[in-house]
Amino acid sequence: MMNTDIRSIAGHNSHQFMGRDGFLWWIGIVEDRNDPLGLGRARVRILGHHHERSDVLPTADLPWALAVSPLDNSTAAISPPNASWVLGFFLDGQLGQQPIMLGVLPGYRFKVAHSENSNTTPLPT
Repeated sequence: MMNTDIRSIAGHNSHQFMGRDGFLWWIGIVEDRNDPLGLGRARVRILGHHHERSDVLPTADLPWALAVSPLDNSTAAISPPNASWVLGFFLDGQLGQQPIMLGVLPGYRFKVAHSENSNTTPLPT
């Protein structure tokens, strides 16, 4: 049991709390799941928040996103495979440096085949 009074964290008369103000949902694409700490984190390129080109914002510069674990702690958090589309939120709101992955969006992963012409075709992986 926690000894900390919840009012000391949120403020007794606070009207600003997660879900009411500054709660930012996002969708992103997993680019790196090789977490050196083994915590199930992944680097996720978040659509509309991070630049879409990795030559402008390299994958190595993306913040690590934590994966939510099952409530029964039956398994450790595991990040989804690279190229998976994930849904999450920022724990730190508009600062956008502490992403949390909640789940994987249904569908299939794909890569884009680059050719000499301007057309690209999604290829299942």
